[in-house]
Amino acid sequence: AYEIRLSLVGSEMCIRDRYQRRVRGSKMVHHAHNEAEYNELKKKSGLVIIDYSAEWCGPCRRIAPVFESLSKTETSVTFVHVDIDELNIPDTADVQGVPTFKFFKDGQLLTQFSGANESKLRELLKEHK
Repeated sequence: AYEIRLSLVGSEMCIRDRYQRRVRGSKMVHHAHNEAEYNELKKKSGLVIIDYSAEWCGPCRRIAPVFESLSKTETSVTFVHVDIDELNIPDTADVQGVPTFKFFKDGQLLTQFSGANESKLRELLKEHK
């Protein structure tokens, strides 16, 4: 019944559902639901990588499995996902394109970049870990 319902709703729903299962269904990627939760996650000790994305964004959906995979192998790093259409917080004001990745350490911004660039994500993770 689940598959039939999704096919009747249309391809947009199917894409959104797959994306949510990838990012939100992960035990290792935290999804910030409100500003207080976001601020708490951002200030965790050690490296925190935040993925600012949107459900409608194709490149965001392509990089989501990579982000999730890194969260499972790099257990000393905190991985956070923020849907810019759901959570309006000050840190999204300078996000010009999605996905944008920001790297924080002890609450301080280290660096950021935009684009679904897997090699850059891995490189910056290794550099700041």
